[in-house]
Amino acid sequence: MTKIVVLGGISVPYQQDNQTKKWSFNKVYEWNLGNHYVQEFAKEADLKVRRRSKNHGKIGYPPKIKSLASSLVIHLKPRNNIDFKKLVETIQKTNSLVLKSSRAQSKLVLIFLKYKKEHEDSTSTTPIFIENLLVMLLKDKSALMFGNDGEPLGTEIIDFDDVMQAALINIAEFSNSISKKEDIDVSFINGVGGTTDYFIDFFDAEDVIKNKESVSNVLTALNNFLLTKKLTRKQRELCEKNVKSHIERNERNKISTKLQDLSSVIYNTLRIDKNLKIKKDSFEDFVQDNNYKVNEEFSVSKKERETLEFITMDTDVGNLKLKKSLFSKKSKVGNIVFNPQNNELIVKTKINDADIIAELIKIQNG
Repeated sequence: MTKIVVLGGISVPYQQDNQTKKWSFNKVYEWNLGNHYVQEFAKEADLKVRRRSKNHGKIGYPPKIKSLASSLVIHLKPRNNIDFKKLVETIQKTNSLVLKSSRAQSKLVLIFLKYKKEHEDSTSTTPIFIENLLVMLLKDKSALMFGNDGEPLGTEIIDFDDVMQAALINIAEFSNSISKKEDIDVSFINGVGGTTDYFIDFFDAEDVIKNKESVSNVLTALNNFLLTKKLTRKQRELCEKNVKSHIERNERNKISTKLQDLSSVIYNTLRIDKNLKIKKDSFEDFVQDNNYKVNEEFSVSKKERETLEFITMDTDVGNLKLKKSLFSKKSKVGNIVFNPQNNELIVKTKINDADIIAELIKIQNG
């Protein structure tokens, strides 16, 4: 299992007043990092939260004064000597979570977890770690086992029936954005009821990733996933065809496409090849593990769908829209041949439309 080191853990219990229905907290609990369950909690949280579909937003630069992001900037500067507990206390004092729902349990727990995990390319000689800040709002019921000191007493709490909201910030990307004076990425993980406004406001986030960018990213991820699996061209084209058919069916029925559904389509297409190591959620895991910013649901336009089947290009002879499956293969000559030595493209086709044939003859005869 990937090595994970917990750098800081905090729990903030919230209680709701029975009469006013307002939520409030009394104390910030710092976790003992030597506690076995703290380490196990982090492993489970990273595994299950990281692989969930996300909605991606931006925290505008410069961060608002006394916001979560501005407090994090101060914490990350060693000379300020602001430890993790002080960071959370500051956030809770100046920018406490404003809960607007009264339909939850009588108690909630807000978790702040700072940890680093070993990258898959890490070696003993050149270790590589990714540092994250994970913030989760959990229902506090029997499955949520916290001691009097606020520390977890088990890992069963990472059940998505109990996760109301969650968000993830990559610390390296955060610091890089601050140094470049750019907007900051934040990923919201949909819990019960999706990502709500009060949690987005807690991060001062805006511009939650638009559908167009999400679609572009999922199509890029699909192409890279198929190449990574070292599939035959026939397998890749069949995957793209089936994905396109699934999306078109959704569009006809006016429903959004889900990442996990595309993952199932790819699995069902490729599972007949027993030599392939493929699982139902392999593509979804690939998207999450490689940090492609893809929303949980999205709609794909006709133009975007067609990129799975066609390639479009501007040339000296006009705009061409060509079917990918008709290009020459190494072992078989197709209707379209591209020569990378001189960048020459040859298209062989037959015209059957009588009106077009007459127009072509007219043009050719001057």
